[in-house]
Amino acid sequence: MWMSVVVVVLLSLVVLALYLKTVRDIQQEEKEEAMARTERFRQHIQSREWAGA
Repeated sequence: MWMSVVVVVLLSLVVLALYLKTVRDIQQEEKEEAMARTERFRQHIQSREWAGA
């Protein structure tokens, strides 16, 4: 009885850790993509400024 409870608790902790790691990875990817979009936008604005000069 106790052994099965321990196994279930350990498996739950492993699943929780994997879930949190996945969420963190997704947030990091979203942050990197937002930074890349910002950089592309800055380059676009700079190219328009140079074209108008």
